[in-house]
Parts: sequence; structure tokens; C-alpha cells
Amino acid sequence: MTEEEKREKKAELRREIQDLIRQIQEDAKAFFMRNDLPPELAMRFLQEVLGDEALPRAQVRDLFDFDLDPPKPDDLDDDALRLERDKLIALLATKRIHVALRRDVPARLVYQYILDEVLDAEVELIHEGRHVFDGCGGGCETCFQLKYCTTAKEERPELFDEKPD
Repeated sequence: MTEEEKREKKAELRREIQDLIRQIQEDAKAFFMRNDLPPELAMRFLQEVLGDEALPRAQVRDLFDFDLDPPKPDDLDDDALRLERDKLIALLATKRIHVALRRDVPARLVYQYILDEVLDAEVELIHEGRHVFDGCGGGCETCFQLKYCTTAKEERPELFDEKPD
């Protein structure tokens, strides 16, 4: 490819990028993108924003080629529950699904969170990186991890104030 052809190809790519940015700005109230990105990276980012390269999605439990049906927490004593929790966390990690709750959250709560939130969550089928489930949705008032959360204690101390009876 000649230098002239390379320049022309880059110019065409820049025009396509500007078209995609205009298209996004029509639908979004605010859109910002660094202007120092290499054109190829900028193009890929914009296509993903527009959904042109949307990845297929699946429920976490459907990522396995066997029926993932862990025992109910009430059917397990504390030791058996911790073992099942650890097995589930290790199994999920094989599919790049990571459960990253605070270490001081009791095993029973972690296990219940995996059953209720992680296994039925829908995730993109990614080729790189990982999905992390940290249990934080930003709704501190109703969070099952609240009494263990140092971030909430720092950012939302009013949630921890003693209330008179």
C-alpha cells in the first residue's frame, strides 16, 4: 500500500468516526470520547457504543455443559455450606465469573447471593477479561452487605447512626 493510499484510508476512517460520533450524539444527551485514541481503537469503541458489535448474552448457569443445581442453603450445615460456596466460586472462575464480596460477609450470605444473583444473571459472552460480581448495586439502604461495608460507613455514615427507639 502506498503512502497516499494509507493517508486516504486514515482519512476515510476519521470520516467514519465523525459520522458515528454524530449518530451517538443524536441519541445521547452527553457523549465524550478522548480525541487522542488511535483511529482503529476509536472505531471499535464507537461501534460497541452503538451496539454494532454487541456480544451474545447468556445466563451464567447456562455457561456450563451440565445442570448447575447447587443444594439449597437450608439443607447444608455450616461446614458443608462453606465447601459448596468455595466449589461454586471456583467453578464460576473457570468461566471468568468472579464473586468478589467482602471477606467478612458470612458464608451463608455469600452462598445465597451466588444462588439468587449470580447464577441467573445475564452476562456478555466475553473473550477477554472477566465479569465481577461484588454485590454492590449502589442501593446502600437495602444492601445485604451494608453492615460489613467500609465504603458505606465512610460515604453514608447516616445509615449507621443509632436511632432512638
